[in-house]
Amino acid sequence: MNLWLVTAQDAQGSLLVRGLEQAGWSCTCFADGEAAEQAAQGETPDAFLIVEPCAPWGAAGLLSRLRSTSPDAERPVLVLGVEDAETRTRLLDLGADDVLPAVVGTDELLA
Repeated sequence: MNLWLVTAQDAQGSLLVRGLEQAGWSCTCFADGEAAEQAAQGETPDAFLIVEPCAPWGAAGLLSRLRSTSPDAERPVLVLGVEDAETRTRLLDLGADDVLPAVVGTDELLA
């Protein structure tokens, strides 16, 4: 399974990548949403994981862009790093499959 991780946070990205790869995922990392969106025009992953803050549009902007384009419209999208309920609700309304806090274990993420 191929997961695209969008994060500007190298340390968190490597911890996530290490745990996910140990669980059998292949991870491709992008430093911002614009790079992920451009790459998605040529190929698509099995799932997206967006870590806030996500330049240049934030997770909501990238999520909207991914959900409006096919074939990414149906790919699972998880968002990490959102603490407030209003933003979590907005992201879920935009089509996120789950929204989790910044600190999450690999086991919880995989579940």
